[in-house]
Amino acid sequence: MYLDTEFLYLITNKYLMIVLEVWTLAEKIKKYMTANKIPVNKLAEKSGLNVRSLYAIFNDGRKITIEEYAAICKGLNVELDFFFSQYQEPA
Repeated sequence: MYLDTEFLYLITNKYLMIVLEVWTLAEKIKKYMTANKIPVNKLAEKSGLNVRSLYAIFNDGRKITIEEYAAICKGLNVELDFFFSQYQEPA
């Protein structure tokens, strides 16, 4: 089977963008928490997630599940699209 190089390039770039977006999402959340002085243990309490899971996401690069993302947004009292469209990182 022959695969077009341009097609492979597009697929590779798409995958890379998805991976970067997931990494950037955790960084955005972490920066938001820092800017608003929200400690991880307080987010854990408000979101219902355990502290170890949050540390794994923010410090170890573990991917965020959809359920965890929804819980984090609920714990931070922001809409689900906040970190994708509205949030501007502090300077």
